[in-house]
Amino acid sequence: MLNDYLNQTAELQRQTGTNQRGQPIFSEITTVQCRLQQKHSLIKKSDSEVISAEHVCYLTDEVRTGDKINGLTVLAVNDMINFDGEIIGYKAVM
Repeated sequence: MLNDYLNQTAELQRQTGTNQRGQPIFSEITTVQCRLQQKHSLIKKSDSEVISAEHVCYLTDEVRTGDKINGLTVLAVNDMINFDGEIIGYKAVM
């Protein structure tokens, strides 16, 4: 169902860990099917800090906070769940 809307591609780099200085280490770039939108939103983090995000990416490949999509760091991820309780996709905010 979601795959019909994923008519764009993006470059995904997964965060695989951190180096000795605490900087993130990323995997090789992979191309994934997605739907990209420019949308301004405010996100309230768990420490009550409010951050601004301007891009949203819908995709079926698992993505986590800290990964990069088209060079932008993922700030928040929401699971998209169908009526059977299964995860069918992800909404990444950058």
